[in-house]
Amino acid sequence: MTDQETFLDKASHLAFYGASRRERTFGRDILAALRILRPDLSIMIVHPSGGVVAGQQAVTSAAEVQPPPTHAVVVLSPAKALPAIEDAARAGVKNIWLVMNAASRGNIERARNLGMAVVKGCPLLFTPGQAFPHTLHRALARLFGKA
Repeated sequence: MTDQETFLDKASHLAFYGASRRERTFGRDILAALRILRPDLSIMIVHPSGGVVAGQQAVTSAAEVQPPPTHAVVVLSPAKALPAIEDAARAGVKNIWLVMNAASRGNIERARNLGMAVVKGCPLLFTPGQAFPHTLHRALARLFGKA
C-alpha cells in the first residue's frame, strides 16, 4: 500500500484547503476525487472567507471543525499553503497531504517541524475512471515507484 493509500485509509475527519467557489478548478477536481475515493470520509472545507464552497458550508479555520480533523489535504500555491499548514497544525492535524505545488521544500520542512507526517502527490492518480493525462501520470509514477 502506498503512503497516499495509507493516508486515505486511515483518515476519519479531513480538513480540505484549496476548494474554490469556481467550479472548474484543480482544487475542486481533487475534492471530487477524494469524495469518490472515500465516500464515507468526513470532509470539511477550510476557506479564508467561509461561506458556501462546492455546495458545502466552509469554515475559516480547521480549529472550527468538530470532531477535530485527523488529516488535511492542501491544494494551494506554496505561499498560500504555508498558512494552511500552520492552521492545520494548530487544529491538531498530524497527517497532511501536500498536493502538487503545495509540496515545496519549505512547506514540507515546516509541516514536519510541526510534527506532521507528510504525503505528496496527486489524488487523481488513485481515482478510478480518470482520463489522460492522469492515466499516463499514474503509469509513470508506478513505473518509478512513486505510486
